[in-house]
Order: sequence, then C-alpha cells, then structure tokens
Amino acid sequence: MRLMILIVIAVAVVLNYSYIQEQFQESMNSLSLQESSLQSKNIEESIKTSTYILTTKSLIFDIKNLKSTVKLIANANFEATQNNFEEEWRYSFVYQVLNQNLEVILERENHLIAKVPPPSNHKQQTSDKFYLESLIPGYSKTLYISLDKFYQEACYLQVQLRKKPLEVSEVVVRAYYQEKTSENKLDYLWQRIPDHKQNSLTQYNIYPKNLLSPQEKKNLLSHLWLPIAPQGIPGKDYAKRNLYVLSETQGEKITKEFLPDDGLLIDSKLHGVIAIPANGALVELHLENIQKNFKAEHIELLWYGKTLEERLYKKIFRDRPYFIHKNFYRGGLLEVKVNEEALLKTFIGKKKTQVDKKSQYLKSFLVSPDTPIEFQIFHENQAATFLRLDIRRFSENIELEQEKQSEIAYEFFQGVKILKKGNLQVENMWSLYDRIIDPIKKIYTTEPSQYYFSIPAKVTKIRFSSSQDTLINVYNRPSTLIYKTNLPEDLYDYSRKKKEQFSWFLIRPTNYIELVQKEKTKLVLRQSRPPQDDPEILQGRYLTESYPPQKDWRGRYLLIPRLENSIKRRQMLPVSFKEIFVNRKTSIELQSSYTKKPQISPKLIYIGKKLGLFKIEIYLDNKQFWKSEVYGIRGDIALPSLTPGPYTLRVVSSQDVRFFMSHIKTNQHQFVKRFANIIKPDEVLKFFYKKETPETENLSLRIFSPESSGTLILWVTIKASPRSDLQPAQKWTFRKRVFKILPSDDSSTLVLSNAQQNVNKGQLVIIPIHSDFLPGEYEINIKLKGKKEQYFTLSKILPGEEQHREFFTESK
Repeated sequence: MRLMILIVIAVAVVLNYSYIQEQFQESMNSLSLQESSLQSKNIEESIKTSTYILTTKSLIFDIKNLKSTVKLIANANFEATQNNFEEEWRYSFVYQVLNQNLEVILERENHLIAKVPPPSNHKQQTSDKFYLESLIPGYSKTLYISLDKFYQEACYLQVQLRKKPLEVSEVVVRAYYQEKTSENKLDYLWQRIPDHKQNSLTQYNIYPKNLLSPQEKKNLLSHLWLPIAPQGIPGKDYAKRNLYVLSETQGEKITKEFLPDDGLLIDSKLHGVIAIPANGALVELHLENIQKNFKAEHIELLWYGKTLEERLYKKIFRDRPYFIHKNFYRGGLLEVKVNEEALLKTFIGKKKTQVDKKSQYLKSFLVSPDTPIEFQIFHENQAATFLRLDIRRFSENIELEQEKQSEIAYEFFQGVKILKKGNLQVENMWSLYDRIIDPIKKIYTTEPSQYYFSIPAKVTKIRFSSSQDTLINVYNRPSTLIYKTNLPEDLYDYSRKKKEQFSWFLIRPTNYIELVQKEKTKLVLRQSRPPQDDPEILQGRYLTESYPPQKDWRGRYLLIPRLENSIKRRQMLPVSFKEIFVNRKTSIELQSSYTKKPQISPKLIYIGKKLGLFKIEIYLDNKQFWKSEVYGIRGDIALPSLTPGPYTLRVVSSQDVRFFMSHIKTNQHQFVKRFANIIKPDEVLKFFYKKETPETENLSLRIFSPESSGTLILWVTIKASPRSDLQPAQKWTFRKRVFKILPSDDSSTLVLSNAQQNVNKGQLVIIPIHSDFLPGEYEINIKLKGKKEQYFTLSKILPGEEQHREFFTESK
C-alpha cells in the first residue's frame, strides 16, 4: 500500500512538472512571437540600407563625374550586451579624394564621439535604426565632402579606419551622392515612391505630406541622395552589414526652431547687413513693411569699405509699404536701418542672386540654474590649448534688462580636482545685428562677451553654471595652429563661417545629446559687424612709430599716392608732397607743421625720364628764389628757409621732369614720402616691438611690390610663451600668421634713388596685439616667399593727441 501511494505521488509530480514546463514554454513562445512580431513590424516600416565595415584596409568609392557633394554617414556599433549609456568613446577615420592617377588631392582625418543610445521599448536597440544581428548602432555622424573646387579631377573616395577603442565593436560607413531629377520625371515620381520614403522626405516639413502642394513635392524630389557602393567583391574586398532605418536623422535634427526661408526681418533694434563682393556689385534692396498702418519714413544706408576713407551714408525717403532701392556699391559692407519692422530681401548682381538665404546660424547652449554645462579640453602633444568663450544674455524686452547685471561662474578641473574658480561678466550691450530665432516672439540678444584662456596640459575640463539663463559657445584652437589670411579678398569676405571656422573651432558640451533632447539650446541668427572706427584716428589724432629691422638691413624712400578723402594732418606736411607743373604759375600756401614755427625748409623732389645734367629754377612772386644744376633721374633737394604764407610759384626746367614740393596746404591729391625696408625672398627679418599699454595696439605692415612679382607669401611670427595662470583675456592675438598676397597691376608708387623703378600702391596688413599680451618687449620675425625682393614698412599706430615740444630760434 505504501509503495502504491509513493508511485501515485511520483506520477502526479511528473505530470505537474510537465504541465508547468508546458505553461512556461507557451509563455516563452508567446514572448518570442511578440518580439518577432514587433521586429517584423519594424522591418516593414523601415528602410534597409547597406553599410560597410571600416578596417585598416581602405574602402574605395567611385566618384567620377560627381559635380557637387558626397555625403558620408558613419556609425559606431556596440555589442548588444553593452549598457553603459553615459560613457563616451572616441574613434577616427581618414578619407582621401584621389585623382585618376591615385594621387591625393584632399585629405581629412575625422575624430568622432561614439555613445551607446539608451534602450527603446525596453529593448537594446535604438528608436530610429537597428540590425538583425546582436549589435546596437550608435548615433549617426554625417560629413559632407564638397567637390565643387576639383570635381573635374576627383575620381575616387578612399576611407580607412585609424583608431577604434575596444568598447566599440566596429565602425561602419555609407556614402551617397546627390542627383538632380529631370523635370519630366517630377510629375509622376511622387506617386511611385512608397509611404515610408514619402515620410522620410517630409520629416522636416512644417506640414504633413498630404497637405503639400504639387510644387513643394517637386522641390522635395528635385535633389535625391543616392547610395554609392564600394569597389570590389563583397566578402572579399569589403564586408557589408544591413542597417534598418526607421527614421534617419541627417546630422543633427533641430526641433522647435524656426529658420526664415525668404528675407530678413529687421526693425529699429535689428539692422540688416549685406556683404558686397570685392569687385563691387549692383545691389537691389526690397523692403516690405510688416505693420498694416504704414507711415512715411526714411531708411538709412551706410556703406563701409576696407579703409577709414571708404565710407558712405545715404538717407532715402520712403513713402510706400513696398520699396525697392537699386545702386552699384563697391566691395565692403552695406548696413540698412529702418524705424518700423520690415522684411528685407537683397539681390546681388545682374542675375539677382538672393543673399538673405545665406544667413549664418549658430546653435548656442543654455546654462541655467538647474543645468550646468561641461566641456572637455583636449591637448595636442601635451601642449597648451587656447580656449574662447562667447557668452550672451537674451530677452523679449531689453528695456527692462538694461540695468540688470549678469555673470557666469566657471571651474577648471584636473580630473575631479578643481584647479581654479572664477566669474565672468556678461556685457549689457544689446546687439543690433544678432537675434534669437523663435517662431512666435521676438527675442533679442546681447553682443557676445568674449573671453580667452591659455589652458595648460594639466587641465582636462571646464564647467559653467549661472543663476540666470545664459547662452554659451566654446571654441578651441591648438597653440601651434597657423592663422591664414588671403589678401585682398579676405578684407571683403565678411562670411562669419570663414572668419570663425578657420581661426576658432566650435566644440560641443559633454552632455550635448541631453541638452538637445531637453531643448536647452537656442538658435542665433548672426550677421557680419560693420568696422568700429576709432574716433581719434578719424579726427587725425594719432602718432605713427616706425620699426627698423635688427642688424643689417637695406631700404629706399618711396613716394606713395595718398588715398582720396584721406585725413590731412598738419604733422604730415614735411613728408606730404604736391605735384608742381613745370613752366606754369601756381598759387600756393606754404604751411608749417607746428603752429608757432616761423620758418620752414621745403623739399623738392624731381622725377626725370633719362640720365643727364639739367637746370632747375624756382621763382616765388615772380622773383628768382633758387637756381641749380642737378644730375640724375630721381632725387630730392632741400630748399632754403621760407616764411609760411601765400606765394605765386613757378618752376622752370631744361628737361621733361616731374616736380613735387612739400609744406603746401592743399585739399587736392597728394603724395607721401616714406622710407621702406627691403626684404629678399627666403630672408627673415627680426624686429623688437615694445607694447606700451595692456590694451590693443595695432601694427601696420604695408608691402609694396614691383611689377611681375606674382603671388607673395608673408610669414609673421610673434614670439611669446603661452600664459599658464588661467587668467581670462578679452581679446586674443594670433602668434603665427601667414598672409597670401595676390599681385596687383597698379604701379603708381615711385621709388626714389632707383632709376625708373615703380611699385604698386601697397597692400596693407594689420597685425593687432591684443590684451592677452602684457606690456613688454616682443620679438617679431617676418619671412618672405616670392620671386622678387619687396619693399615694406612696419609701424605702430597710437591713437590720441601727440605730445611734443617746439624749439625754435626767433630772429631779431
């Protein structure tokens, strides 16, 4: 009996276990079916795209006959077990554009950040893309490779992995080119593409796809991105992996930001600024009032050329809501001011190219009381890194904000150790040129308060915090980076992108993704700034101090044409010359450079055509004042002393010679005599410059080129060790600069003491020495790369009244 009971119990346990096992298996099957169903649904809704695994062996894409841009999208992939969503890893790859002979014509190395995306739907896959394999794709990084400059040469794109950390399973890339769709296909192509592709094309539109007009659909289809496969045999020359994309984000998707697509909104607190090409252009301005009740008003136009003398102001009466102004303007900037809110559209040239669409936008990050922001600092070969901060305030009502003071706190870290703390003031100067982009309300912003730091290698990050909402952007540059300038075209290139990207490089906060997701960013519309003219220099109150080279050097005097409308300074009379016509009576007024000096000694410069002996006679008020015989082609003569005042002057010469005389009071075109140094190709000249003040001091270098000089390369190096005290400076000096100077056909400058040699009027190079340089003596080296020796002057401009003492002997 006991045995039977045990058998029954055993059978019951087995049956019960089988039942439990069946129930468990059903549950697992159910979960597996749900997961499979979800994955199948995702696959149906997604777009399958091919990616190619990057290794140290190059992937080669054929890009012959592509005339515009190649898009390269990279992803770092992680194992499905990876669940570290906070850490960042860095990987890099290099791409090269090759010609038909496999020679490199463009090369870039790209250093990118890889981060594991957080799980979606309780699964280890991203919400917008996934693999069927046990891999997690990281965030996409999109690069655009422009072929505009060398599309005729470009034949191949070669991509190769450089660096990958162990935590990253692999790096994949995919390439696309943009194809313009023919007009005859546009009418029916929209109906033939599937829904998911229509959704992908319209994901950044304001309206859903079913509300799009026929023209809007054509615009979306006019340029399509088509994939490019690498060369070779799959599995042998490259490895392919299929990526399923639910929602592709090309680069960074901007949410809840408004980009005006037609014109620029301006008002009394926001001016419009138009960049005009170097050779000048026909400018057509269209102004349309936004307010319904229009009142007659004036608009103001201010044109700025590259020098102080090139300025123009116009005030134009406007009696209708829609107004058009046409005029030819020389190269520079044109500023437009209005009293009422208006839409400004600008068209340049005969083809009427609209320039408003080229506005510059900058994504700035919001430092708020609940959100501090950190930036990691990288150092090249353990050298110091230069850091720039742009800090702004913003408000809808700037009148209420005028008296408020704001600051932002910063902390420098070495690992977790705080090395230095401080506060930076945010200036209260509200910008007339920049504005926060918002679809509903007007938001004004201040001019960026800029601060610069030299960061030693021990500093690894910087953290910012603020008790008020403050916008910040952080830029860096290696200490060894050379700042390059092309002259004269860069004087007219007011592109914010060019000025900023080639000198300072924008870096992202460490929590960039979080800031974007939490909408802790603002989009800033930026415009170029008109030059800030120094009132002291405008009034002619400044002193020029010239610097000679050290050790052995050579030079000659030049007779340089003065620019029209240039400032006439009394102190310049001894070196300012007016041309005197031969055998003609001329009424002149001689003037002293000092107010109380009773006598002057004018100079006479002669420029002949052939070598020989000839006679010169000078008559003042019909009486012979001076007579002599001179020999040579070019030279100058010191005349006897004269009393300042009006005279009738006549110069007589036995040969065909041009004459120039100093100390003549005139408003007409004049010449200036200046001594210029000579520099030979590959020669290095050393100068010692003494900075007198902690403020900005400008060095003025003007280079004069003989005919057929070709393009010049001028290297300017200022020797100064990077500061290590982590003290902020409000302006920054580029230590290493290269100037590429294009040739000029002008030959209006005369070289004295050199028979029949002329040079051009000179290219001005301004070298500012800012507040990051403390007062003291600094060594400056100048080196020339070119075909011929050049003439140049180096001087310092000191604004303000010149202090001097006058000594003279009064005759009895």
